[in-house]
Amino acid sequence: MENSWLRWKGRIGSLKVVALLGIILGLSGLVWSALELNTARSNPSEPQPVTLAQLVNGEVDRSSYVAVEGYAVYQSGYEETDHGIRTAVYYYLLDINEGYAVLIKADGMNLDGRADGPISLTGMTTFPSSSGLYAIISEDVEYFADMGFRITPDIYIRENARPSSVWVMALLVVASSAVGLASVAIMAFPSLVFVPAEAQPGGVAEQWGVKQGVRATGRFQKLKKVRPSVEVGRRWRKFTTAVANVIPLENQRVMIYIHHIFRYSGIKVSDTHWGVTFDPTNVVSVQPGKILRFRDRWAVRFVHRQRRDRPEELIVSFARPEDQADFVALLRGADFTIDDVGIA
Repeated sequence: MENSWLRWKGRIGSLKVVALLGIILGLSGLVWSALELNTARSNPSEPQPVTLAQLVNGEVDRSSYVAVEGYAVYQSGYEETDHGIRTAVYYYLLDINEGYAVLIKADGMNLDGRADGPISLTGMTTFPSSSGLYAIISEDVEYFADMGFRITPDIYIRENARPSSVWVMALLVVASSAVGLASVAIMAFPSLVFVPAEAQPGGVAEQWGVKQGVRATGRFQKLKKVRPSVEVGRRWRKFTTAVANVIPLENQRVMIYIHHIFRYSGIKVSDTHWGVTFDPTNVVSVQPGKILRFRDRWAVRFVHRQRRDRPEELIVSFARPEDQADFVALLRGADFTIDDVGIA
């Protein structure tokens, strides 16, 4: 198939939004799985017996797989909610003889069926990731001290949690790395692949130009005003496949115009106008062709000199081939020289 490699370059390059998401997900997955792999490798297959005193005194590392005994008091802890929905429940495990207490995160959302009393449990030690949880434990340090117990906000136990499988985490590290690297590779492909192609036959030089289905890629000059007359500014900006209009002007000129509205959370933040005006004197070449991607678009490429007298490229593409034919007819009527040498 002719131009198959170029076509695949265009198709792959059009996936940049997906690739950006892949980079974010791949990096997040790599960080998480690498941490989990390190935790899995640093823990034995069986829980390490520890005391509440060791936990409170900082003698046990975080992310440790432990077994502990104590007296459970289920009505002494806390609960976390999100918009009124319970998301976590905590209770305290006490060493009544030594005077220590450690917070336990229950593996369920309901403690009503549990009765206070001595228990043995296993779980993973961790640091309160929520600033609110850390603060409320810190506030209760004095309260527990008055009752003869020492607590710490620096560690708690996730009930019945255990380290992940080393092999599973290793596979996730590899998979996350592969997703990230593939996404980075996609970002290296060109966003737009243009190939010359013969202009579509026919075409009518419409007086008002092509208004729908037009997109443009290139640098545009900011317009200070558009009514009652166009006044250009100094600022230029690069647009990629931006919605545009083709506007015929007097004296054999054609403007490619972009009305750019930026919204944030549905609120209009800025409303600007941008344009590039072509005439036969500032255009080096005009070449019909196609933009290759999953769904090709008929296009016209301009090479022009308007910004610091450097040759620059601007590509105008169309949703329908007949719109490209009309645009080429418009350019011919304005005495633009069309390069018809291309592929079928």
